[in-house]
Amino acid sequence: MISVITATLNSQKTIDKTIISINKQKGVSIEHLIVDGFSKDSTIKKILKQKQKKTKFIYKNPKGIYDAMNEGIKKSRGDIIGILNSDDYYASNTVLKRINKIFNENKDIDICYGNLRYFKKNKSFYRFWKPGKFKKNIFLQGWNPPHPTFFVRRKIYRKYGSFNLKYGNSADIELMFRFLFVKKLKFYYLNSFLVNMRAGGASGKNIISIIKQNIQILRIFRDYNIKFSILFFIISKIKNRILQFFN
Repeated sequence: MISVITATLNSQKTIDKTIISINKQKGVSIEHLIVDGFSKDSTIKKILKQKQKKTKFIYKNPKGIYDAMNEGIKKSRGDIIGILNSDDYYASNTVLKRINKIFNENKDIDICYGNLRYFKKNKSFYRFWKPGKFKKNIFLQGWNPPHPTFFVRRKIYRKYGSFNLKYGNSADIELMFRFLFVKKLKFYYLNSFLVNMRAGGASGKNIISIIKQNIQILRIFRDYNIKFSILFFIISKIKNRILQFFN
């Protein structure tokens, strides 16, 4: 079974599409855990309207989005865990079936990730994130996989922990860095678009958020005693982002 975790907070404008994209997944057993941080709008009403047997609704006051995700991981029962944000949706009705097949056919892998597309409010796609395969030291070049496409075996979270809240909006980067770079876990790169993401998330809604996130990423490297070049990191990351508009 695959557990998909969604954190919500006043997500009334987008949560319907997220839930529907999960409910439409075919050919695989799914558990959808929604962790809501006391939404004040109609988010909860919409969740209950779309709720199915596979849906588990958790109502609590988390210390931010990654604390909510940690709660979902803790309460999940699936052998494979994925995260889908409340303003994102799966690119097709067979995404989770394909993920499940990859894990079943590759018993030695711990992680599977793929590609992501950004879309604007008018629903047009404008940025295409194809991360490619992880290589040694590539994180130091501003690289990371798209977190909403990052699926992990449950046993890995139990063994190596979940999101470290001290890294704020870069907690997902730290977790992927820890699993791929530090722990050297085996992975599978699926070169296919798995998730469609709405532009302007928590870490990229404005220039200040982007700067803060990158400062936190550099802090991650320092905390793990990794030698790196700030200038090389910045130049490489800008280059990578520009290329996403031309894929």
